[in-house]
Amino acid sequence: MVKVTGKGSGRISIAALTCYKPERKSRLIYRMMIHRGRKGEKKGFREHDFAARLEPSARLIGRENELNTLRSAFAYSLVGACNGVLVTGGPGVGKTTLINALRPLAAAHRGWFVTGKSDQYRQDASASGLNQAFRALGRLLLAESEAELAPLRAQLRLALGPNAGLLASTLPEFALLLGVEPEVIVGDPAAAGLATGAAVGLLGIELETRRRNRMNGTVTRADKSGFAVRVEQSFGNCPKYIQARKPVFVAEPSLDAAPPVRAEGAILSASAAELVRGADTFFIATASEGVDVSHRGGKPGFVRVAEQDGHTVLTSPDFSGNFYFNTLGNLLLNPRAGLVFVDFASGGLLSLTGEADTLWDGPELAAFAGAERLLRFRVTEGVWIEPAAPLRWSAPEPAPQLAATGSWEGTASPP
Repeated sequence: MVKVTGKGSGRISIAALTCYKPERKSRLIYRMMIHRGRKGEKKGFREHDFAARLEPSARLIGRENELNTLRSAFAYSLVGACNGVLVTGGPGVGKTTLINALRPLAAAHRGWFVTGKSDQYRQDASASGLNQAFRALGRLLLAESEAELAPLRAQLRLALGPNAGLLASTLPEFALLLGVEPEVIVGDPAAAGLATGAAVGLLGIELETRRRNRMNGTVTRADKSGFAVRVEQSFGNCPKYIQARKPVFVAEPSLDAAPPVRAEGAILSASAAELVRGADTFFIATASEGVDVSHRGGKPGFVRVAEQDGHTVLTSPDFSGNFYFNTLGNLLLNPRAGLVFVDFASGGLLSLTGEADTLWDGPELAAFAGAERLLRFRVTEGVWIEPAAPLRWSAPEPAPQLAATGSWEGTASPP
């Protein structure tokens, strides 16, 4: 702490810290307070005047060489060249402040300055600096008049080609900008339910990071451009029992030919039953006053397939989870349910409808390690859409919780 006094000018208190690192430029971090003897004025710094870390000075010190490099790159781009500069350095050395020094330069040349900042502790797309920057650019473009947007939209569509839909699905602002209409899969049983006023349940899940969030609400608009939902419930779920998989984009579904859709009856076909027997993941939709979608995961083969009274019956363990019991509560009031199994290797989807109930005790439950309940589902009908998704997924990384769970091996099926 340094105090400087002078006649007629009051007293100045300065708290400063100069940071040095080997082979690094020095950094000056400071706060300053001027005292003019006014009533109620603070006489000096106190402990609560400081945060856990001091705020860095907005002024760049010792960065002229780096600034000149950025200015040269910017000038090069003004003549039409495509240029990029990679700024590297450890956390806290001033990379963001250095980049922000270009903001007034861009504004002086009637340009836009967009930024994004990555979070090193998060792997989802929203934490990507590039994703944030492109979304900011999209918002700026949407503020332009239609006369200025029309030629740009045509150029983007031409350059993106069949990838326009992928960009629109990743960056919502560009979906509006490009005017991309979502493709409805012919035969998708969910399409008929997307009507204004209908209850809807959505599940957002990022398999590679095991992050998931459930959202329930009401459809307020449904047309060719998409649909809108008024959110009534939204809550995150824990990452338990989610097999980590990395997605790979293959190709947009063809606009000329609809994917093959095969109807499934109360008794599943051999290929559909094989998919279910080998599954380590499925999704379940239930409804009572609203609609809800949830995830279930286990070791490969955790869903047992049997036939009973002219129906395929699927039985799966229900492990300890979030203790919300949305799915089980809905089934107590309304046994109707829907299941979706994903073929992660081909992008195919098996969608089933039927009735479900919960088994709370019995020898089957006692024989399956880790299961607190059993979920039993009787198939009524279904559809197999192949391929339904433009994605394929890597081999799974099993959820760590599965090590404490059992399997159906050695467990007798009910008569």
